[in-house]
This record gives sequence, C-alpha cells and structure tokens, in this order.
Amino acid sequence: MATQTPADQQFHQGLGLALLVGALLFGQFLQKPVHIDDANFLQLATGAAQDFRRPHLIPINWNGTTVPAFDVLSNPPGIAWWLVPVLKCPIWVQHLWMLIWLLPTAWGARELGRYFCHDDGVRAVWVLLTCPVVVLSAQSLLPDLPLLACTVAGLGGFVSKKGPKELWAFVAGSAYLFRYSGGLIIPVLLVMAWRQSRWRGVIRCWPAVVPMLALMAND
Repeated sequence: MATQTPADQQFHQGLGLALLVGALLFGQFLQKPVHIDDANFLQLATGAAQDFRRPHLIPINWNGTTVPAFDVLSNPPGIAWWLVPVLKCPIWVQHLWMLIWLLPTAWGARELGRYFCHDDGVRAVWVLLTCPVVVLSAQSLLPDLPLLACTVAGLGGFVSKKGPKELWAFVAGSAYLFRYSGGLIIPVLLVMAWRQSRWRGVIRCWPAVVPMLALMAND
C-alpha cells in the first residue's frame, strides 16, 4: 500500500472538511417547502412526464390565468426532464436529487483551481461551496444549479488531462439544456481551447454545440 505524503494528507483533510461543511450547509434545506418558481418547474416536470418531448404544452396558472407553460416559462426543458424521476417523491428526496449536481460542480472547481492557481484545488472547492449564489441555487428546484454544474465541470474537465476533451466540451455545452444563456459558455470554451493548443483545441470543441442543435431539432 502506497504511503501518503504530508501534501496528500493535507489535501484529503482539506477536501474532507470542505465536504463536511457543504453537507452541513446544504443539509439544513432538505425539508424546505416548494418555493416561488419551484412550483412552475414542478408543473413543467409534470408536463415532461406526460409528453417527454413537449413538456411546455402543459397548462399552468400564471397570475390567475391558465395558459400553456410555453407562454410563460421561457426556459429549456432540461430541469423538467431531470425532475421527472422524483416528481412523486417527498420534498427532501427532491432536494437530495438536486444536490447531486454539487458533486460535478465541486470536481470542476477543483480542476479549475489546479489549472489557474497551480495548487491542489481545495481552495477553489471551498470558495464554490460557500458562495452565496451556489447556496441559494442548491436549495431550490430551479435550473440554476445544473447550469452551474455543466459549466464548471465542463470547463474543469476540458483544462484537465482526464478524459477526452470532446466529452468535456459536450458537458459544457449541455448547460444550454437548462438555461438558454448556457450557450454563452461555448465562446468561453473556445478561448480556453485556443490558449491551450490553438486550432487543434478549437476543433475538439465541436461537441459543445450538439446539445444546442439537438434541442433545436426537438423544438
């Protein structure tokens, strides 16, 4: 069995503490009731359960008027698709289901920390797990946390040496499935690819547009 160096021990201790703080920070919201826009996206998930390809056709009551969700929810259906498996589950299960997205987010932050800060990446995980916008996103049933996860994990994986870059480009591009603004990650990805290996890196970014094109074809 390999002996851990002091640096390895320090890394594992820091990472373990960060995960413990994250569990305490986010765990207190597991019983948080459906809140504001959560209800809209749960209704959209109900539409996805009825017709996976066209969840926006389900009626939704908006300001006292019942209209198709398409008229009021200008969001891609990614979050609706994600919530379908836990649609009939207790609220704490739904929140746990959303917290899964914190794992790729933390991993991506670690890889970005290693790349830009030239350290073990633990500080980047700390910053991310305690960031107010992440804490707010993680306690809701909204597209924000999946958007963040796809963005950070995709970019982190792309700059790391783990797995093919095409895979991570696809992950980053999948942010578009949760918010249309997720498409803005593609030019960021192209800039990072250019910095790494010029045109060779840019060409390897082509899978980033696949989720966008697939959603357009479905629509």
